[in-house]
Amino acid sequence: MSPRTLKCDTLLKKLSVYHSESKLFSAVKACFANAHRVIDRFHVQHLAFDAVQEIRIKHRWEALEQENQEYEQAKRAAVKYEPARLSNGDTAKQLLARSRYLLFKHPRLWTREQQQKAELLFSHYPLIHKSYQLSLRLGEVYSEVKIGSGFIFQGKLVIKFTY
Repeated sequence: MSPRTLKCDTLLKKLSVYHSESKLFSAVKACFANAHRVIDRFHVQHLAFDAVQEIRIKHRWEALEQENQEYEQAKRAAVKYEPARLSNGDTAKQLLARSRYLLFKHPRLWTREQQQKAELLFSHYPLIHKSYQLSLRLGEVYSEVKIGSGFIFQGKLVIKFTY
């Protein structure tokens, strides 16, 4: 390491990085070993919402597969295929596709139609409901924490709330 790099390493106290799984994070960790790595509110909540969407997408793929199997069975039996409909008229795969955007919004911002869709979605897919509730609670943590406070996470990683 050059003297210039060493000086920078000792002067830098805090560094904001996207998230700990990125290659950049590993490089930053190696180059700036004395600095606290900070993950900001936006990126943490973004990861939480992505996790909710991954669960929704997993269920959607399962619904697509089930509908394809039912279609093939009806075809073999020479019967017209009619997919099962939920109380709002959607099939499971339609409900899962059409609920994408409501899972990014806070419930107080939902329209009446989105509220009804959410109730139906959550009653059929409790894991989506649980993960959505957890992502909302994570957002509430950030609103309750005072500027400049934070906590240590997994040993060295510091999540700093500064907004």
